[in-house]
Amino acid sequence: MIELIRRLLFRPVLFGELIIISFFINLLALAPTLYVIQLFNRYLAHGVQGTLATLTAGVLIAILLEVIFRWLRQHIAAAVSAKPNRHLSVGSFDSMLGVKNSVIAAMPVRAKQEVMRGINKIQDAYTAANIITFLDLPFSFLIVLVLYLLSPQLSVIAVIGLSFIVITGFFGQILIHRSSRLLLDLAVRQNGLINTVAQFFDLVRVFNGRRYFIQLWKKDLLSIHTLRHKVANRAAGLQNLTAMICSLMTVGIISTGAMQVVSGDLT
Repeated sequence: MIELIRRLLFRPVLFGELIIISFFINLLALAPTLYVIQLFNRYLAHGVQGTLATLTAGVLIAILLEVIFRWLRQHIAAAVSAKPNRHLSVGSFDSMLGVKNSVIAAMPVRAKQEVMRGINKIQDAYTAANIITFLDLPFSFLIVLVLYLLSPQLSVIAVIGLSFIVITGFFGQILIHRSSRLLLDLAVRQNGLINTVAQFFDLVRVFNGRRYFIQLWKKDLLSIHTLRHKVANRAAGLQNLTAMICSLMTVGIISTGAMQVVSGDLT
């Protein structure tokens, strides 16, 4: 999180553009909902075809603008990490070349490979998609604000639902992260076995180490399969739980709003 903020502040102009564009994207995302509200209040109440045409043209323009803004934001967000990623890659490689030979010689082959792979993993963590997700999060409160203007009770339901989603996602990611770390360690160990066998192939055959290495491979393979299954199940469970909370929140908002309409507190 700190590194992401640092990268955004490193490019203040792009950061400002992303905030402005994200605001308009989330504002335009309200267009279909407002379209339905206005359709019920104006067209269904009076049946004027001109009203329907005007509202439909307006929402289509809003949808088109939202698509354009999303396309622009994708390209701007990709530019945020371009320079830091280049500096990280070049700096890391330069550091490896500047290290003493004795240190490099003492490092296992798999450790050298994982150093460069780790750079790619860091770069993958700050992709345009992740930056956009980070920027969209604060604008969730824009939806809550709109609901508050319609009815404070509806905004309370939305806040409760969003709070459960955030808490569920936070603890779910912790569980997934732990299993992913173990899975990564096992993958590194398997790569180490491959490199060892490839480097000392003749010695393995001479000392009849085939059976020993096969047992190690089977053991790691079983652990990897179990962890992958666990990570996939936890990710699917987290997704299903989030979808359920969203559905319950929608039901709560619609049912509460319907009761307010019947009682005359809401149009």
